[in-house]
Amino acid sequence: MAFDDDGDLWVSNAVSGLIQEYDSDGILLGSTAALDEPSDITWHDGALYVAEHGTSRIIEVNPTDYGTSEWIEVALGDNPADLYDLAFAPGGALVVTGGGTSFRVDTDHDLHAFAGTAGANTMQGVFFRGDDCFISVGPRQIIQISGPF
Repeated sequence: MAFDDDGDLWVSNAVSGLIQEYDSDGILLGSTAALDEPSDITWHDGALYVAEHGTSRIIEVNPTDYGTSEWIEVALGDNPADLYDLAFAPGGALVVTGGGTSFRVDTDHDLHAFAGTAGANTMQGVFFRGDDCFISVGPRQIIQISGPF
């Protein structure tokens, strides 16, 4: 879930595949066409970004007409990343988690794996506080990586 600048709530629904917008009274304002297992969503520079778990793509949503377009496909070699969560760093780079790896997507859409955990099934949950990045690893561990990113 993520709030836009107008206070509307945007929700990703992995079951239906929809990204839905609700106003402050809980009224559905609109939705995207179905995506393939959307997981996390975040706002950056007036656009909504979606981690599409089913295809390992980052999707950009136009908030005016709910249109979608592929922003980047995230993979390590030929292996899709099983995307879960995403967040923009203060400098504008996007950090996404998938499988046992975290990726940094810079402003030129170049992809860099920067953190991984041997034996971890998933790295889920990413959050920035200043230049520090916090990533949830498994059920009981959070790693902190100092930036800038």
